[in-house]
Amino acid sequence: MKDGIEIYFLSENQAKEVFIEDLCQMVNAAYLPAEKGMWMNDFPRTHMDEMRMFIQQGRVLVAELGGEIVGLVVVQLMVAERMAEFGMLVSAPYYQKLGIGTQLIEKVEVWAKAQQLPRLRLELLTPKKWKHPNKEQLKKWYRKIGFRPAHTEPFENRYPEAAEKLKTPCDFTIWLKDI
Repeated sequence: MKDGIEIYFLSENQAKEVFIEDLCQMVNAAYLPAEKGMWMNDFPRTHMDEMRMFIQQGRVLVAELGGEIVGLVVVQLMVAERMAEFGMLVSAPYYQKLGIGTQLIEKVEVWAKAQQLPRLRLELLTPKKWKHPNKEQLKKWYRKIGFRPAHTEPFENRYPEAAEKLKTPCDFTIWLKDI
């Protein structure tokens, strides 16, 4: 625990329907401005069924402060590739800029090392034809904490069904960090 923030994997027993809805709202509220202008109709980043599945699979790390969930990240083992991946890294709007994201990533690193995986992976969606301020800020932050871009490809190559919902052409960049 650092600065009163406790980070732990959310168990299925802890996750009630209202609580899952709150987690989805936190993620979608964070991604709406972070991807403004990239999606048609304010495309939601996640939904109840997906979040419930991640929780059932034991893949959701949450940050708790004073009994309130103030951030989360979803993790995945990629054993064949010898790495762990994370996504949906968010902190609640009121708690941003307090280092919650950094603490969540540090916990992901500890978890990955315990699984004997020497590398972390993340995916970053960015517009092709213009610079999104939030995405540019994320790129700087990821570099600062040791990630490097490894591979970029058009978003539609990986997710053709979701690409139809894009408002602007986007690229998908894989970022890696040796831990």
